[in-house]
Amino acid sequence: MQLINTTSVPVSTDIVGTHRDQQRALILTAKATFTIAANGEVQLDRDSPYPLYNEDQPTELGIQPRDNLPRLDPVFEVMLLAKAYPPLGQAVTQMKVSLRVGDDYHEIDVLGDRVWQGEGDKAKISAPNSFESMPLTWEHAFGGAMEVLVDREAVLEVSSPMNTAGKGFDHISRARELGDVFQCPEGYPQFENTRFLPNLEDPTQRVMKWDDDPLPICWAPVDHSSGLIIERFRRSCERRGEGHISMVAPEMLHRAHPDWVIQVPDPGAMVRLEGACSTGVLEFCLPELRVVADFKNAEAVSQLELLPRSLLLLAEERKFVLIYRCVTKFAYTEGLELAARIRLLKGWSTKMDGVH
Repeated sequence: MQLINTTSVPVSTDIVGTHRDQQRALILTAKATFTIAANGEVQLDRDSPYPLYNEDQPTELGIQPRDNLPRLDPVFEVMLLAKAYPPLGQAVTQMKVSLRVGDDYHEIDVLGDRVWQGEGDKAKISAPNSFESMPLTWEHAFGGAMEVLVDREAVLEVSSPMNTAGKGFDHISRARELGDVFQCPEGYPQFENTRFLPNLEDPTQRVMKWDDDPLPICWAPVDHSSGLIIERFRRSCERRGEGHISMVAPEMLHRAHPDWVIQVPDPGAMVRLEGACSTGVLEFCLPELRVVADFKNAEAVSQLELLPRSLLLLAEERKFVLIYRCVTKFAYTEGLELAARIRLLKGWSTKMDGVH
């Protein structure tokens, strides 16, 4: 496979087999990096574009997801790596972060550190501490993991299946259940007695009672170890009246929080991030950029459209990346010559299939 790409947009090619004999599929993935000027003007970053990643890349604000997962379902994912910044740069105890992409809009409540005072029905939530910034990461969302000493030498871990990196799940009740199961000796189980609360909360599912167990909210890319994807998918299946969950369903490859798995935005859609930028508001319009490939299969030449599939906002850098992808099927024979030439055009496609 020969790839001809003289643009500033990195492109990868993958050829995979199908269940039919002599059939192959070509997957083209492109990654366009853009900078956002103070006036909201967007420019294609031709000097230092982000490369395509074969593995997740950890950062202090979460992971930049790998780009080689074959997610082909016709949806658009929105993800964010950022910190919450109070208005005017003054410390606060709570605030909101909001994000709009076209017609889609969501909010997160951001609160300072809190703990439960007491336990059970009589427990109360402490007043939140003040903060000057707050990373919008999964470590600050609902969830968590905690070690439990069940005797002098044995340590077990209890965790939230939705988000092991977070804070706020009821590790105390879980630890005591372990104690009953293992019939721990006197003085055990031993565990951390302080139960913290999450810093990031869904405004519609705020933690109010000791046994509240909300789904975590965070707009950073979701780690594949998270049960959040499966849980949201399960609930979606229930709403549609489907009883079976397929582990090879496209939803299993989503990296965005389920709230931000949306329809492809309209051309030039407005993106507005408020509360997660040191300047207060980050606002711009999605660029109308098309990525096409002239695909030569033996003597036949066709034009393939790589469709927009995801948006990753990098607020601290005032940058974002758009991922484009398409699939084309072809009959494979030994010695077949294949070539693709990448071109950038003005425009934006909201086509839903992406399979040629």
